[in-house]
Amino acid sequence: MVSHDEGLHFELETAQGRLVLLPEEGSSNVAKDLEKYAGQVVMVVGTLTNEPNIYMQGPIMRVNSVSPFQAPAPAGSGEETPAAGITSFTIARPDLVVKGQNLARVEIWAVPTGTGITEKDYQLLGQAGKKSEDNGHQVWTFPIPQKTILATEIFARGFDARGHEVGRVSLPVTGVTDLNKALGTRD
Repeated sequence: MVSHDEGLHFELETAQGRLVLLPEEGSSNVAKDLEKYAGQVVMVVGTLTNEPNIYMQGPIMRVNSVSPFQAPAPAGSGEETPAAGITSFTIARPDLVVKGQNLARVEIWAVPTGTGITEKDYQLLGQAGKKSEDNGHQVWTFPIPQKTILATEIFARGFDARGHEVGRVSLPVTGVTDLNKALGTRD
């Protein structure tokens, strides 16, 4: 729902009450998606916060991604959901480019430097935006950060319309020095 109380913002009605939806920093396409899917049933991924706010409508959710919700086809209905997945992840300055099919969301992640790194330490760089789609085949882009990325690997995670992860593909370059050289980042 779009609200104009205390300035333009988006709200989500849930069974537990209303949430104020604000884009997470670095999630540049989220604001566009919130506007695009206003009034529809959506799946929202984010983090609830207790930060103070001017909206006075409910708790804040910092949103990482929003996509339309599609209920699964009933068993035996004969409807098949087209397979979703990532087919490639490349560097095409000034963007990282993800190609895939039938994806609802694509996230770009970095594996930080250090020892003892586990998946909980991975850093979400942001959400890629869909640049084009033709018959289910899609191209998603994410702007390459200008500053050096202290990461040994960057990968894309693709999700289907139900929010299930359907693929994870890393850039073909690894290691902090080689990765930043390929990206063209600077200090």
